[in-house]
Amino acid sequence: MKKKQEICIYHFIFVILQQNRLQQNKLQQIKLQRIKLQQIKLQQNGSGMKTILLAVMYVVGMYYDSLVIAPKMLYAPEEYAVGLDKGDSTEYWRLKRENDSLRIQLCTKYQPWKIKTGATVRIADSMTAGAVGLSQGDCKTAKAVRKIVMGKTPKFGKTKFDRRPPKWDKRANLRVCEANIQNYFYHLGGYASKRTTPEQFELQTKKIAMALTKIDADIYSVCELERGGAAIRTLVDAMNKRVGKERYAFIDNGFSDADMLMVGWIYRVDKVRPYGETYHAYGDTTSHYHYRLLLHGFEHIECGEKLNISLNHTRSKHGSPVESNARRMLNTDSLLMMLDTLQSKGHLSDPDILMVGDYNSHAYEQPIRAIVDAGYADQLQRLDPNGYSYVFNAERGYLDRVFANPSMEAQILKIEAWHINTDAYYSKGYRSKYADKGVIRYADHDPVLISLWLGR
Repeated sequence: MKKKQEICIYHFIFVILQQNRLQQNKLQQIKLQRIKLQQIKLQQNGSGMKTILLAVMYVVGMYYDSLVIAPKMLYAPEEYAVGLDKGDSTEYWRLKRENDSLRIQLCTKYQPWKIKTGATVRIADSMTAGAVGLSQGDCKTAKAVRKIVMGKTPKFGKTKFDRRPPKWDKRANLRVCEANIQNYFYHLGGYASKRTTPEQFELQTKKIAMALTKIDADIYSVCELERGGAAIRTLVDAMNKRVGKERYAFIDNGFSDADMLMVGWIYRVDKVRPYGETYHAYGDTTSHYHYRLLLHGFEHIECGEKLNISLNHTRSKHGSPVESNARRMLNTDSLLMMLDTLQSKGHLSDPDILMVGDYNSHAYEQPIRAIVDAGYADQLQRLDPNGYSYVFNAERGYLDRVFANPSMEAQILKIEAWHINTDAYYSKGYRSKYADKGVIRYADHDPVLISLWLGR
């Protein structure tokens, strides 16, 4: 065996998250973060094993069988630069390479210290580790991309979940919440719900109802409901039971029951009343998106002001980046065509349009840029540029987005996500024996709270 070579590297890492916004020539301001001095020791022997001694790292991602750590929190490159959909930018590849170089995956299933599945570990926890062995392997087979072996049990610096949602702006006279509740199916045994038992569905309903009533919104724009009236009615009944009165109702669009997803609205009957009909971006009822790209009008009972809410759940990211983007662009084009038609033909009794939902796209992906180019300003860039509602591949970002036309934009006061889901370990969800009995991990997306001052 070759003689071990020992190299000690001492360095400061200064992370300046201050990016020039491409295409818009808009400077993105992010706080300067200074990462602690880290001592990194590499030992290499004939087997190719490397040992790394890390002072402080942070949990940036979680999977069923592993944690992902890095010296700083990571953000999706597409939130800051043009990505794979159109003319890959140099900045995108710089950010992607930086994220790839910083990620280290800890395969908890194969660790000598074995993080318990039910452990309260969350994203943004600091971690002080002992020696980390890097070899070729993956977490599922423990054989051959990156298997990590810890020399001793790491210590986690705990950050507590705030089980209270963010505060609404005190000036707001209307509170809107966008929430993707992750495959809420009333009829069990179907394609998307085949692994859910009646007991799990009961806990899922309890967790969602608890979270939504804690949020205390006037209008809930909800994604990933089972198509038809059974699921949304069950959820509304659970919410009313929690508050002890018939406070909430839902818009019944008369959709037939089907093992597919739809979007829908729940609202407080004492605060708003829906008016007019529901408009669909897809006229063809055989299309899944006939039930997932909708618009409806609401009137504030006290002040009489109105607004239109466009609620959308576009195609998820499957297949190659180019194919996935093309499918989402089909949804986006249909959505924008509907909005243009409704306005040009005078079908909307009020000009204000608020667009919310799960767009499955980050700020600099083509679908989002198309919406902005059509005249609907990205409100997250304005009010919460460093926020996130989803974590994928250990990278933060907003998939749940908020847009507004000019007349609506002036009435939006505040936007903030409640990080009760994305930061939590999967085992806290309703399908696990370690499930949290409260609001933690009721879904995979964070709810987004939007404070409005109608008539401002």
